[in-house]
Amino acid sequence: MALTIVLANGEPWIATPDGVFRSPDGGSTWSATATGLPDSRILSMTVGGDRVFVGTGDEGVWRTLDAGQSWQASGTGSQGLEIVCLVTDPAEASTVWAGTGGSGLLVSADGGDTWTAAGAGLEDRDVSALAFDPVDSDGIWAGTDVGTYRSTDRGLNWTATTGVPPLTDTGALLLDEAHPGRVFAGVTVVGVAISDDLGATWMASGTGLAGVAVSAIAADGPALGPVYLASEGAGVYRTDDRGGSWTWLGEGAGSLLSTSLAVDPNDGDNLFVGNRLDGVWRTTDGGSTWSPVSAGLTNQRVQTLAMDPADSARLFAGTRGGVFVTANSGVMWASASNGLTDLDVTVVAVDPDDPQLIFASTKDGLFRSVDGGAGWEPSGAGLGGVDVTDLLAADNRWWAASDTGVFVSDNDGSNWTVPGTPLTLPILALSWDPRPDRWIAAATEGGGIMILADDGTWAVDDPALAAETVESIAFAGESTGYAGGAGGTWVRTELPLFADGFETGDVTGWSAVSP
Repeated sequence: MALTIVLANGEPWIATPDGVFRSPDGGSTWSATATGLPDSRILSMTVGGDRVFVGTGDEGVWRTLDAGQSWQASGTGSQGLEIVCLVTDPAEASTVWAGTGGSGLLVSADGGDTWTAAGAGLEDRDVSALAFDPVDSDGIWAGTDVGTYRSTDRGLNWTATTGVPPLTDTGALLLDEAHPGRVFAGVTVVGVAISDDLGATWMASGTGLAGVAVSAIAADGPALGPVYLASEGAGVYRTDDRGGSWTWLGEGAGSLLSTSLAVDPNDGDNLFVGNRLDGVWRTTDGGSTWSPVSAGLTNQRVQTLAMDPADSARLFAGTRGGVFVTANSGVMWASASNGLTDLDVTVVAVDPDDPQLIFASTKDGLFRSVDGGAGWEPSGAGLGGVDVTDLLAADNRWWAASDTGVFVSDNDGSNWTVPGTPLTLPILALSWDPRPDRWIAAATEGGGIMILADDGTWAVDDPALAAETVESIAFAGESTGYAGGAGGTWVRTELPLFADGFETGDVTGWSAVSP
């Protein structure tokens, strides 16, 4: 696969992971130009005057001065580094910029004889894209593993922009010469983000959920109210028309590395989102505005959120530093981890009938609290040491998803058993299926959605999704379900079908809503 194609002295050159190739006849034939190149992957290439430069996976920058007949290490300062991107300065062909994997940005002003670190603000960053402002000769942009950076002094100093690209991997940049101030950023997961004010604000390009990998889905209850999606990289989306269209709500909601959601069952506009890097954020107007609500949350790496079904102001956050609880909608959090032998908490769930009964899943197994989080005890009898990936209270029982199937407890987690026919797929999420004769819906890794019927048997819900990895699932009434994963987002509708005025069946199935 070609990574870079350039023209050198009128001839096309291609850089691939396996080497560099050039064509002397306009692409009819190609020959390798590998003499002297190290045994390392080729990641990037650029042309500076009569010199061609390539960036390698672990041997720095190399160059040729004789049209590829021989290659040499390009001076000092880049040895041993991963060179992800190379760009020739449009104002001076002897100046070349190199984005590295983990070592920031380098620049050579002498045709590659020496390389030095380029300015303050990008130290230790992965720099995978560079672009020069076509209007402002001092303006340079960099795409990094944590967002988009801008320099207004030709690389001496760098400042992170705000909006969509921050804290998301930006792998491509383009500045629109015809529209000064407009910047396009290719952002991992989100797709393309556009700024018309030099990065002060951004908006997602296009409509819907193209390219969005979903990490959580939440609805405000059984009624057909708003449904929210969280994406670890794209933030939060909302639909009010059963998935027909989606609105991005990420502006102002923190890092956009959104792992979890908690929505008030009595007020669909009251929503909390947990982020991977910067704690918990809240909106009370359906996503129009957001506020950080993380005071007292001494570990900001939130992996899961759980709301008390009887008290929407009481929430639990599972973090890389244990369980935290708030009784006032996040105004203040307090640690609630006494008794946990591992503080890497990936799942938290609150019993809908007994707010003192709480479960937490860690790498040391499943734990239970019977006093509202004041103390914890192991709750893994019958689980056999499996990793619990989700918990669900339904039908007066507790259900546990795991990497080896589904378990159920009839005694508040004291003991767990396998319900019905064993399901040996890795299960990533569970939901109560409100349709008649259905019981539990299981989102699986590589097996689509499985349904446990009330006779204890499992069946594929829709063959069209049978090979998909589904990471989250939720239902809003009997007629509508929502599912999401790395492969997209799906909505299931089950509506009455009429003929000659009589109900003759149903129109049912899961449909992709990510174009």
